Amino acid sequence: MKDLEQLKQQVLKEVEDDFSHQLAVATKEEEERTNVMNATLAEQEVAKKTQLKQRAKQLWDKEKQSLVNASKKEILQEKRRLLDSVFDEVYSLMSGWSGVTLVQFIQSAVAQLPKQEKITLVLGEATASQLSQEDIHQLTNASELEVSQTTLKQKVGFVLQQSGIEYNYLFDALLKDLKQEYSPELAKKAFER
Repeated sequence: MKDLEQLKQQVLKEVEDDFSHQLAVATKEEEERTNVMNATLAEQEVAKKTQLKQRAKQLWDKEKQSLVNASKKEILQEKRRLLDSVFDEVYSLMSGWSGVTLVQFIQSAVAQLPKQEKITLVLGEATASQLSQEDIHQLTNASELEVSQTTLKQKVGFVLQQSGIEYNYLFDALLKDLKQEYSPELAKKAFER
């Protein structure tokens, strides 16, 4: 019986040792699997954080670029408004020229045309009201110029006609041409950084 008891104790010990060994192996495997899972989760978390940071940076860069673009657009619009106001002011100044100044301007335009044929001067309605009879007489007396009785409604400036060709000196047209020609240069000089 003693042997039986010893055998029983030995079998129990072996079973216990085997169970302890299996438990230790299973515990070690579970710890390793848990460590691998924790490492994987940590990597996934780092990857997600990195991805979120990259997305946030992309959104930030996009928003920043949008603000830069909007700012540049606003600055360009303001520059355009300033240039437009310069030409508007010049138009106002030209529209308010005295008769003497208008006569000089008309004479300088007439002097550029060939002298062989008669030249007809068609005044803008606003310009005609600024010239006196004496101014008209001065223009017609000094050259081969004939002043038309008709005027150009709601216009400032004049048109010269010679040999079927019209030379447009209406102030809005002159300034439009000057604006197209000189705006880029003026903008460059006025807004250099």
